Amino acid sequence: MVLLYLNTSLLAQCPDTKSATYAMLPQGIPFYVPLQPSDFQVQPEDSTIFSTLTLSKGHFNCGDAGIQEVYLSGVNASDESFSCPVNVWVYDSVQLCGFDIVTPRAVGGKIVTEKNEAVPNITIGLSSGSVNYFRGSDENGNFYFENFELENYNLTPDNHFENNVRNGVSTLDVFFLQKHVLGLKKLDSPYKILAADVNSSGEITAYDMLLLRQLILSVLDEFPNTPSWKFVDAAYVFDEDISPLEQNVPYSIPLDMTKLGPQLDNRFVAIKIGDLNNSVNLKSSARSRSNPEVNSPIFSLSNHKLTKGALTEVPFTVSRNISIEGLQFALKFDDSKLTFLDIISDLEISAHNYFVEDGVLTFSWNQTEALNLKAGAIPFKLTFLARESGDLEEAIRLADQQLAAEIYSGNSITTPFTINWHEPLTASAFEVFDNYPNPFSISTTIPFYLPQSSTLVLQIFDAKGRMVFNEEKFFDAGFQNYQLEKDFAQSGLYFYRLESSYGTASGRMNYID
Repeated sequence: MVLLYLNTSLLAQCPDTKSATYAMLPQGIPFYVPLQPSDFQVQPEDSTIFSTLTLSKGHFNCGDAGIQEVYLSGVNASDESFSCPVNVWVYDSVQLCGFDIVTPRAVGGKIVTEKNEAVPNITIGLSSGSVNYFRGSDENGNFYFENFELENYNLTPDNHFENNVRNGVSTLDVFFLQKHVLGLKKLDSPYKILAADVNSSGEITAYDMLLLRQLILSVLDEFPNTPSWKFVDAAYVFDEDISPLEQNVPYSIPLDMTKLGPQLDNRFVAIKIGDLNNSVNLKSSARSRSNPEVNSPIFSLSNHKLTKGALTEVPFTVSRNISIEGLQFALKFDDSKLTFLDIISDLEISAHNYFVEDGVLTFSWNQTEALNLKAGAIPFKLTFLARESGDLEEAIRLADQQLAAEIYSGNSITTPFTINWHEPLTASAFEVFDNYPNPFSISTTIPFYLPQSSTLVLQIFDAKGRMVFNEEKFFDAGFQNYQLEKDFAQSGLYFYRLESSYGTASGRMNYID
């Protein structure tokens, strides 16, 4: 039984195994044919990848009649040792044992991903119209039933990891889905196509992209009408001429257990919905795949003083030349000190690309063509309103456990990243911040920092460059606010110029009559 689209270059802990049978002879007869490791391998050619294969036991006698568990051991291509349990049905093929041997009632099998990674802790039901049995898959993905009624059954894995629906799902999957929808690069396996239909509509559309991004951003906590996982009978051969979504894909295996003999090679391929690059982590429930201690500081942020009531911009500056096709992160901010306002960017970023709740900003963006950024470029800025004074660096940080901070570049390379903070500013220069509110109708405030007490000149010009306001005021040193209350002749865009002996700054404001 061969899995479709199996990538044997991606090593699991053990080879892809199956059960075996052994026709025993009575003890004392010296001639027998021992079992070989290849008898338990779905693809014997894996022996070129998994070497030094041995069995804990290779021959059996009458006392071993029934289902026996043996161990297949060896070394994989990474020079890692493994030992995997496999089942063998020992039976008396020529009735030489001299006593009645009962044929065992047994159902077994394995649950793996498309990459042949074992999926543990799955609940499997063996169900008929009158009785139901349930078992769980072990750490090697194996499951086993015995001593049940002789009836017709359906073997069906249950859903898994419902409380970790984001496992294996990232903005990179949105990128792959977008290319599939646009016809730029089709998903390369039927299992991925099934995983892409996140709302079980029977087709893959831009709506699936929207739902996938909303899940990443934590707008949604589950897919509509779709479980977190699906399990396909591995024996099913997909029709290459028809979309997998239009085929009657079997999610259970019918078993006629009124027939003699155990059925031990039932196999399912586990599909994590939304995971289009097989990145699901089966060993951990953590949402983050990143290790902040070894990640690259792709973005630099400058620390500065927060002034209560003032707007503050947080530019994300690229620290080195990089090509970006997608980006995701979660930012935790102290909502007692900051109120999030907006994202400013020349990129196509909309409200669908971010979500803010309980002091956490989740962000997910991608585009079909790579964006080449040079060191020092600022692809976007976050804007906040300061509710309290303090240092910016103390008020915000990456929240990697909420959403792994990752950049996706050429050839779909994933680069986890951290933030590099500049040293706190010494506040020795004249600095002006954006006015707020903006637009305004009655009054607006222009925050600024003044190194030494001095006189400032505020000039305001209309869209045609005519001066409509000119005023001098004396201010003490430190963080200050220029409070402007002015009725202009008409609504529109105005420009202001704030001049001091330490420098000049300008900006623009919108007046609404």
